[in-house]
Amino acid sequence: MTATQIPAGESGPFIVIGHLEHRDRVITIKSGAQGVVYSVRNRDGKILFDNLTAAQLKTQSPELHTFIEAATAGQADLAAPQLMKVMER
Repeated sequence: MTATQIPAGESGPFIVIGHLEHRDRVITIKSGAQGVVYSVRNRDGKILFDNLTAAQLKTQSPELHTFIEAATAGQADLAAPQLMKVMER
C-alpha cells in the first residue's frame, strides 16, 4: 500500500466512516451496531489493530488514540464561523 492507497471498504457488520493517516499508519474509522471501532494498518497493508473500541485502542496504542481524539474533536458544521456566532445568541 502506498501513501495514496486507502484500504477498500470492508464487508461485514461495519460501515467505513473515514480514514486518517498518521506517520506510517492508516487508521480506518468504522461504525457498527455496538458503536465506533478502529482498525490500523501500516503502509505495507499489515493489520496492526482490527476493530478495536476507543478504550481498547487507548490501552494498546495511547499515541494513536490521542491522535484520533485530536483529529476528530470539534464541530463538523459547515456553517461559516460568523453565522455560528449569530446562531448562538
